[in-house]
Amino acid sequence: MHFVQEYGAQVISTIPTVPYIFEYGDESKVQIENPAALSFNAGKRITACWEPTVIATIIIPSEYVGPVIMLCSERRGEQQEYTFIDANRALLKYRLPLREIIVDFYNELKSITSGYATFDYEDSEYVSFSI
Repeated sequence: MHFVQEYGAQVISTIPTVPYIFEYGDESKVQIENPAALSFNAGKRITACWEPTVIATIIIPSEYVGPVIMLCSERRGEQQEYTFIDANRALLKYRLPLREIIVDFYNELKSITSGYATFDYEDSEYVSFSI
């Protein structure tokens, strides 16, 4: 997608990428950010895969807890903490795959909470997944 910004500068917009780690049968590892760069070599079989995760902290009005838990579950989230700050607000902490939050997670979160959610995250560890 091409856009023209102020002063006639052309901007190229792309979908963000996430670095994955793949391990082959010979125990060699490779970090890949673009799926096209993953070479499928007949002599090498992928034996393990890891993806980056984040620990997300979400503060929301209590009435939105159910829909936010559903959103995080749909995004393969793993609940770490669920507490009430006071009678009106809840704090949720989830481990989420980075790729599940980089495109539209924040917009969806704001939409289902009528704009009242706060969202912060920090890098966490790589977690294995099945392909």
